[in-house]
Amino acid sequence: TLFRSKKLFRDSLNIIDDAQALLAEEEKKLIINEVVAKLLHKLSPGQAELCAEFMRQFYGTVALEDLNTWNSDDLYGAAMNFWSLIQQRGPDETKIRIYNPDFERHGWQTTHTVVEVITTDMPFIVDSLRLVLNRMGLTCYLAIHMGGLSLKRDPNNQIVEILPHGTAADKDILVEAPIFLEIDRQTDVAVLQELHRNFEHALEETRAVVDDWSPMREQIRMAIAELDEAASFIDPAELDETKAFLNWIEDHHFTFLGVRDYELIDDGKEKILQAIPDTGLGVLRDSLSKSSAFNL
Repeated sequence: TLFRSKKLFRDSLNIIDDAQALLAEEEKKLIINEVVAKLLHKLSPGQAELCAEFMRQFYGTVALEDLNTWNSDDLYGAAMNFWSLIQQRGPDETKIRIYNPDFERHGWQTTHTVVEVITTDMPFIVDSLRLVLNRMGLTCYLAIHMGGLSLKRDPNNQIVEILPHGTAADKDILVEAPIFLEIDRQTDVAVLQELHRNFEHALEETRAVVDDWSPMREQIRMAIAELDEAASFIDPAELDETKAFLNWIEDHHFTFLGVRDYELIDDGKEKILQAIPDTGLGVLRDSLSKSSAFNL
């Protein structure tokens, strides 16, 4: 009887949680629909439908308590400003805008500095941006990442269709990553410029890591094969341990950030490892890496 009572109590709590979740979703829909209604009256029909779908997906990922901190005018203004950034984007282009919203200029306001990013969707994006903020000692108060916006663009790179969330990319469908951040308010132009540069560099490195992910894993597999060829002059126990470690990190237990080949150089005074040109991958690509040699 006691067991049944506990189970009934847990079931009751689950029902209450489910009901609260449904109520929260319904309240979110009401808030979003109010914002969408504003733009339907202000934009031309074609643009209004596109922007409305963007707003639904954009704010649909935001927690109710965060939506409730803004009024409908600010929600409308924030989304419309972001829409103006993402509406046109060239192939593989990364666009970053950092600004302090002012109601007279932007149609909405907040006490924070806003960062808007649109780029190709890929792993690690938000984490990379947060690392920049952490290094600069800045706090992020709100991060909106939709987890990929599936869309089509015309030959002029304008959005012409927004597809249901989760639609996979193909030759005609792009999956892009709109990211919206609210951070500590910054008014120093030098700090804002540094922030912009750091974000650009972080996203460039992230793209390099993602694009070179498979080639870097292939380099590890090649190293394992080379060890097999060197079995005749390497201690068997050391060989087995090294191969086991390399196989373990290659089997999705390690995040490869960069790989590069070096050659041992004796310049007469000391031995140095000199990077071999065009062998760098990830963050160690020649175009990204600043150092090509170091002393032993």
